[in-house]
Amino acid sequence: MKNNEANLYLNLSILRDSADQVLDTIKAWTNDDKQVATFKNLVIAVLGALSSGKKLIFFGNGGSAAEASHMAAEFIGKCEKDIGPHAAISLNDSNVCLTAISNDWNFQDVFSRQITAIGHSGDLAIGLSTSGNSENVTKGLEAAKMIGIQTSLWTSSKMEKNLKYVDHLIQVPATRTPRIQEVHLFIGHLLCEYVEKYIN
Repeated sequence: MKNNEANLYLNLSILRDSADQVLDTIKAWTNDDKQVATFKNLVIAVLGALSSGKKLIFFGNGGSAAEASHMAAEFIGKCEKDIGPHAAISLNDSNVCLTAISNDWNFQDVFSRQITAIGHSGDLAIGLSTSGNSENVTKGLEAAKMIGIQTSLWTSSKMEKNLKYVDHLIQVPATRTPRIQEVHLFIGHLLCEYVEKYIN
């Protein structure tokens, strides 16, 4: 019994510590005036793109790939309010495309090649990378910028370099990957909520 109680105590400690980290990170991000201004500009850009019949393009690796698919689904479906579908795509959703490009060219090209194929001026590309150093994500954003697509990178305080082809840099003040991804999801849902409230 004592061992079970000790294990339960340890598990609850992990739970509470992790919850505190998420909440503290969200509060730090929302209290950063520069980040709030960047997010506001991103909301305006997303509203402009969708209102003009353009699309959102999401992409990332690993857990960020899952979040990219999640966000695309929120816009095509709904977050909370059914205001009609909006054009969004996750570049992670075609295993055939990902493996073909990786095999025939290079894994670093999996997003840039897709963006070059389906992206159009006026679209908005959102790349997710917890480190900010994922070369396939940064190459995707660079390719987007070259064809007149606005860009946003969602990353963390791990990223130190300045990417000139990123229009809206969302930078979560954290270094632990789970916490970064959890706050990215919060930001994604927040973006959806704003769009559902203010889209024309």
